[in-house]
Amino acid sequence: MIGHRLRLQLLVGTQTALIIATKIYERIHGAPEQFWVSWTYWLPMAFGIFLALYIYRLRCRTCHAHQVMRGASIFDLRWPDERCYSCSSPMTGSTEEAEPIESHTKPRVRTSNDPEFWKKAKRRRNLFFYVWAGWLLAGFPLTTFYTWLLYPADQMTAGMAALATWGAFWYWTLYYLTRLRCVECGEKAFRHPFFLMRHARCSNCGVIRKAG
Repeated sequence: MIGHRLRLQLLVGTQTALIIATKIYERIHGAPEQFWVSWTYWLPMAFGIFLALYIYRLRCRTCHAHQVMRGASIFDLRWPDERCYSCSSPMTGSTEEAEPIESHTKPRVRTSNDPEFWKKAKRRRNLFFYVWAGWLLAGFPLTTFYTWLLYPADQMTAGMAALATWGAFWYWTLYYLTRLRCVECGEKAFRHPFFLMRHARCSNCGVIRKAG
């Protein structure tokens, strides 16, 4: 069976080939005036969405760790392996011939019975997403403020200043979450905010919230 790494490499290669092919087609035949109704836009866009969903869903069944997005930074992206990088469980579709996946013994997952820590993690994770969505409400007041503050200034300068201000606040919410220390190992518990609380786990020692 084809491995996860090779499958992802083929998908990324296909996406790259689609983008190149559509750009060559537009150079020869001309780009459409309404690009959003052209197949040269929708074909690579649709495949790109499929690729992004595939990457997001590529997680370990045992510890639920993402195998490609291993952190909040672009430098934390990795090619997947046939075993989970976090708990070493075999991934679905492993190419190992020695032993089927079902016969592997699942590693023991540590649990934490500290509700305050997980409540704090949930609040900080939610704050990140609230601030993300909050730009829809804060964008106009901030732009208006900078238009008044930087007068005379054009609308683009004020808009960029407002976006930079809100972006700095948003980045702080990410830092606020990722600096949270695990109650078990004392190391930074989360590398990124993109997780559901039922899948929350320490990125260092792997401890999860105790059910119930």
